[in-house]
Amino acid sequence: MLRNWLLLLFPLLFFSSFSGCSDDPDDEWSDNNDSSIGVSDNESSTLDGAPAFARFEDSQLDVPSNPLEPISVVLYTNLAAPQVEITTDEIEEFVYVYEITPPDMGNDGRCEVMLNVFQNHLQYNDETGSEEVRSRQATLNIVSGGKNLASLNIVQEAPPFCSLDGNVQSTFSTLSFPFTATESTAEICYYLSETPLSSSEASDILSDNWQHEHEELVLSEGQTTFSLDFDGLFANTTYYLYIRPRDEFGNMLDDDYYSEYTASTAAGESEQDLVLLVSANPANNFTVYIPLHSDYTTGTLDWGDGTVETVNSGTYHSNIYHKYNVTSTTEFQVRFSGKMTNMSLSAFGTAPTSARENTLLGILQWGYTGLEEIDLGYFTSLSYVATDTQGAFRNMKHFGVEPYGGSFTETSITEIPEGFFDYAVNATSFDFTFGGCSKLASLPKGLFKNCTKAKSFQRTFISCTSLTELPADLFSNCPEVTTFETTFHSCSGLKAIPAGLFDACTKVTSFEGTFGDCTSLTSIPSGLFAHNKQVNYIGKCSRRDDHLNGGKGVFEGCTSLREIPDGLFDSFTELWDASFAFSDCKEVKTLPADLFRACTNLQYLESTFERCSNLQSLPASLFDNNRQLRFLISLFKGCTSLSGESPYTTIGSGTKVHLYERSNYNTEFVTPNNYTGCFRECTGLSDYDAMPGYWN
Repeated sequence: MLRNWLLLLFPLLFFSSFSGCSDDPDDEWSDNNDSSIGVSDNESSTLDGAPAFARFEDSQLDVPSNPLEPISVVLYTNLAAPQVEITTDEIEEFVYVYEITPPDMGNDGRCEVMLNVFQNHLQYNDETGSEEVRSRQATLNIVSGGKNLASLNIVQEAPPFCSLDGNVQSTFSTLSFPFTATESTAEICYYLSETPLSSSEASDILSDNWQHEHEELVLSEGQTTFSLDFDGLFANTTYYLYIRPRDEFGNMLDDDYYSEYTASTAAGESEQDLVLLVSANPANNFTVYIPLHSDYTTGTLDWGDGTVETVNSGTYHSNIYHKYNVTSTTEFQVRFSGKMTNMSLSAFGTAPTSARENTLLGILQWGYTGLEEIDLGYFTSLSYVATDTQGAFRNMKHFGVEPYGGSFTETSITEIPEGFFDYAVNATSFDFTFGGCSKLASLPKGLFKNCTKAKSFQRTFISCTSLTELPADLFSNCPEVTTFETTFHSCSGLKAIPAGLFDACTKVTSFEGTFGDCTSLTSIPSGLFAHNKQVNYIGKCSRRDDHLNGGKGVFEGCTSLREIPDGLFDSFTELWDASFAFSDCKEVKTLPADLFRACTNLQYLESTFERCSNLQSLPASLFDNNRQLRFLISLFKGCTSLSGESPYTTIGSGTKVHLYERSNYNTEFVTPNNYTGCFRECTGLSDYDAMPGYWN
C-alpha cells in the first residue's frame, strides 16, 4: 500500500511524509472499522489524564468530485495534540488536513477536523496505460503511541464524465449515440456539426450561454445511461458530435474538456430520391426549369431522357434547367438524389413565366433530401403532391409565414393525401400554405395530427372556394395555436363548421376573419368556441390598423348565415375587439340576448352588425355587461329592418341608459369616444329621433 502520510500535531506542528507498506496489522484497512480505540500508554498527553481515545462520528465520508468549500469532520478525542495520518492508493495526495479545533471535554471531547479535498479528474491507470475517470479513496487515521485509535474512510465520487456505450446506430437520416455516465453527471451539453471544429471552436460553442448554439440534456437523479438522438440528417454524410458533461453545480472535468465522436449516416436508397413530374411543351419551349435552389443543392439529377448531371451548391442564384430534344408535349420524371434544403427557383426573376405555369405537374415522391423550405407557391400547373413517406418534412420549420407566401399557394392541387404532414413535427407556421388553391375540394382527416408545435394558421385555406366541409379533427392535436386569422376566409363553398373544431386550441387569441365571406355557411355549431378562453380579437377595429382599415370579422360577409347560437361567446372573457364580427350577415334576423354577456373587457364594436339588413330587433340587455365600450362606429349602420327600442342597461332604481346616454353616467360606464353612425339608417327604432346627431 502506497501511503501518503500527513502528521498534524495540534495546534502547532503540521507536516507530511511518505512511507512504504507496513506489516503492522493495525494499519490494515480491515482494522479501520473500529471507530474508537483506547490505549493505556501515555506517549500522547491527554486533556483529562485518562487513557487516550478517539472516534469519528461517522465511519465513512462521501465527497463530491469537486468540493467548493472545506469539509468538516466531527472527531471525539481527549488527545491534547491529535496525530493525523492519511493513507491512499492514489499516485498523488488529494486530501489534506489544515485545522483541528480544540477538543471540548465538556462535550465528550468533540472537535472538528477541517479537510481540503482536491477536485477529482482523469486518473492514470498503470494496467491499461491510459487515463480514466473513477472514484478514489483515502483513510484518515488518528494515531497515538504507534496505535491506530480511529479511522475514517473517505470516498470521493468520480467526476462528471460519459463515454460511448456500444455502437452508434444510423439510418439514412438519423444517428443515435448511446452513452454511459458517472453518477455525478447531471447535465450534458452537446453540439452536432457537419464539419469538424477546432478545439477552440468546440469549447466556445459548448460554453456559450448567450447565443446557446449547443443543446442540453438534463439527466434525472441516479440516471447513468442515455442516448443522444438526431433526426432529419443528410444521407451518406459524416457528422461530428461534441459533448461536455457537467455536474449539478456546472462543474466540468476540466475547464476546456470535451469529447468528440464521429459517425456517418447511411447511404440513401431510391426511396429517398425526390421525383418530379414535368412537362416539356411548346409553351415552355421544351425547356424545363425545376424548383431546386442551386445555392442549397448538391447531388445527382436524372432528367428522365438519359441525361444525368451533377449539381453542386455554390452556383449562386443560377436556375437549374434542361432543354429536351422533343417537338411535342411530353411528360418526364425527373429524379434527384442528394442534399437539397430549399425547394424553389434559384432566381425567380430570370426564370420564364412558363417555369411556374406550364412545367411542374406533380411531386411523385418527396424522398428525403433534408428539406428546410418549400416555395412552390404560384406554380399553377402543379396539381398533384404525394404523401411524405420518408420524413422529407421533418426539418421544415414552416410551410408559409405571414405576410409572405405559403408553400403551395395558388397551385392547382385537387387533394391533399392522407398523412401528408405526418412528419412535419417541427413546423410552427402554416400561414397561406394552401391559400388560393381553388381546386382543392376536400381535406383528409388528421391532416395536422402530428403538428403539435404549430402556432399559426393565418390564411391557411383562404379562398379555397371548392372546399365544402372540414374534418372535425383537423386541429385536434394542435394545442399551441395562437391565431386562426382568416384561416377559411372566402371559402365560398363551405357549408358547415364541425362542432369541436377548435376544442384543443386553448391558447388562441385571434379568430379575426376566420370564416369571413364563407357565403354558403348557413349555421354555427353551439359551443364552437367553448374552450377558447384567451381570445382577444374576432375582428379588427380601424383604430388598431396602421392604415386605419378595419375588417376581418369572424363571420363577416357570411350572407347565408341565418342564426347565431346562444352563448356563442361565453368563453370570451378576454375579448377586446368584436368589430365587423357579423357585418353583412344579411339573413340573420335576431340576436341572442346573452351574446356578449361574458365579454366584460370588450371595447371595440366597429361595424359589428353593419348591413345586417334583415335584423328585426335588438335585445334590450345586449350590452349590459359591456361597460368599457369605446369604439362604436357604424355598429348597426344599415340595419334597415330594425324596430323597437335600441339596447339599454337599467341601473339604480330603474333608470334606463342607452348606449348614446352612457357619457352621462361615467361612474357606471366608460364614455364612448367614437360612435359616428352607430345607428345610421335604423329609422325604425322607436328612440331613433332621441339619439344625438352623430349617433345616427
